[in-house]
Amino acid sequence: MYTKESAGKDNTTGIDGSIDSKSRYPSAQFLVDACFNDYQRLQGNYSKLYEKTNFALAFVGVILTIMLGTLNFSSLSKIAGNLNVGQLLLTLIEAGCCICGVGLLLISAIKFLYLLKGKDIPVFNSVNVRDTELYREDNETAAMWLIEKYTLVVYELRPIVEKKQKIFDSTLTMTIGGIILYSISVILQKGGF
Repeated sequence: MYTKESAGKDNTTGIDGSIDSKSRYPSAQFLVDACFNDYQRLQGNYSKLYEKTNFALAFVGVILTIMLGTLNFSSLSKIAGNLNVGQLLLTLIEAGCCICGVGLLLISAIKFLYLLKGKDIPVFNSVNVRDTELYREDNETAAMWLIEKYTLVVYELRPIVEKKQKIFDSTLTMTIGGIILYSISVILQKGGF
């Protein structure tokens, strides 16, 4: 409880780490753990994003290899032949879907490679803890110092992770679109249209 008498007294922390009821910031110990967990979660998301990108890039590479190995524009040679308007239209749709599908997958591969490009990200610098002035402070003050450092790093890191996640999501959507377009092309080709 806050009183005039306790306002001028020093904060004390017990030997076991418990905070005295006269403490200025009784939740500081809890908050420093919450800030650390938020920081760890963001770092984990950043690492998982690289893992997912590596997997997606490998997947796109395999699919692209299969696509390029099975490209067949023999139906385009029919254009010079005696095709009616409907057959010509289906042949052009088939070729367009094939070219667009492969093109989207090539762009996806480039964007996934871009995501893997290393970038300096902000991290908590634990060397700063070795400050002799900080060693002299009580637990609450040290916890408040840590809270400030963690929140500063999280504030800088969050937009970077969100931007990379958005790029990953859009590239994955582009990959799916490319596969669908190529599948339509194969269906039109194999369907004998």
